Amino acid sequence: MTFHDWLNKYRPILNPYCNTRLNVRMFETYGEELDHVHKVRENNKRSVWTLVDSNSISTIIPGYHHINRLGYFITEVTWDDELLSVLLD
Repeated sequence: MTFHDWLNKYRPILNPYCNTRLNVRMFETYGEELDHVHKVRENNKRSVWTLVDSNSISTIIPGYHHINRLGYFITEVTWDDELLSVLLD
């Protein structure tokens, strides 16, 4: 799935803490933005995604992860077990 496909399918929300005019959708890994991700995760963990870096390749994976994280996304559409089975194959 391309990033554009992912955007259209899962619809990440805008980050309300971002003070720029850009349509920033990623949440930081610290401070009030991370606190917000944790609050969302408590209510609906399947709407949280993590941008990770591995060997200079960035990938968005479902769920909250700590290792190699660059940031988080919160989506309107949640991921499901079918997505996980595709990723694990």
